[in-house]
Amino acid sequence: MKDFLNYAVRIGEQMLLSGAEVHRVEDCLERICRARGAVRTDAFIITSSMVISVTDRDGVIHTQTRRIRALGTNYTRLDALNALCRRICAENLTNGEIDSELAKIGALPEYPAVVN
Repeated sequence: MKDFLNYAVRIGEQMLLSGAEVHRVEDCLERICRARGAVRTDAFIITSSMVISVTDRDGVIHTQTRRIRALGTNYTRLDALNALCRRICAENLTNGEIDSELAKIGALPEYPAVVN
């Protein structure tokens, strides 16, 4: 669970940086952590900070925080991140597959504010 929490935080951070609403990020993180076996997930997100605690099946609590220093809007990237969240919940993606998908999403072009 500890390793997967790193992925969840990375995905949440990228969602915020791409313009996701706070509630959407919290919901996504809670869903993907439960899909990976968390018995409890508490995500607290504001536009400048993320705190997520996950309780695994053994009762061990894992917590990460992440400071968000910039915000933007990239709906193409946000759509891809939402699709990845849905895939993580529906399929048993390996860490390598998640890394590959995150790399593809990270390579999507940045658009000027006028386009977004």
